[in-house]
Amino acid sequence: MAIKDLDKKQREQNISVDLGHLDAKQGISFSKNFFDAMYGHMFFNMRFTDNELKFLFSESSRELKNYGLLYFSVRNGEDYLYNKGKKIDSDIHEIPGFQIRFFTR
Repeated sequence: MAIKDLDKKQREQNISVDLGHLDAKQGISFSKNFFDAMYGHMFFNMRFTDNELKFLFSESSRELKNYGLLYFSVRNGEDYLYNKGKKIDSDIHEIPGFQIRFFTR
């Protein structure tokens, strides 16, 4: 749905955006040293295993240019939703409709 909306807006505003859909767990298909910066808002809070998180951070590092910046935000143990909802795994809670990882270490 979001990709369709973005595609429509880019055509309406006559701007060029390369949209795609990928499974980040399989790697992000950009070459080494491709980005000056990367941004992820709550992306790492998704239900990834510890090994998947290590892989995602490694992939981000690979794709960033030297001295590139990785900006990201995550929920943590101070978040008002921490320990709310159904506990799924260590620091992962299901809060209606979403399984959220809270970073506590």
